[in-house]
Amino acid sequence: MILKVSQVVGPDLATRNGCDNLFKQIQQIQDVKVTLDFSGISSISRSFAHEYFVKKNMSIKTVSETHVPLSVKQMLEFVKKKPSKKKPVESNKLKSVTIP
Repeated sequence: MILKVSQVVGPDLATRNGCDNLFKQIQQIQDVKVTLDFSGISSISRSFAHEYFVKKNMSIKTVSETHVPLSVKQMLEFVKKKPSKKKPVESNKLKSVTIP
């Protein structure tokens, strides 16, 4: 099954909510394999791209992409490679607080 992303979300992939809506549509499709057609997409935000990978990894469907514009491909690759910015907490900088 091929699903045209621009018809579900629009030409600008900007919000996590938009990505949620896309995956709600994907879950309603009977096929186990879904190909997302990214033709007609003008832009993608970092938050949409991040949510896309989270939802794709959690999905029970096999999701693939086709006709991905270069700018979208670059953002998806950037987010895919970007490590999380979790920093370890240094125990010597912790202060205890007593709440009465």
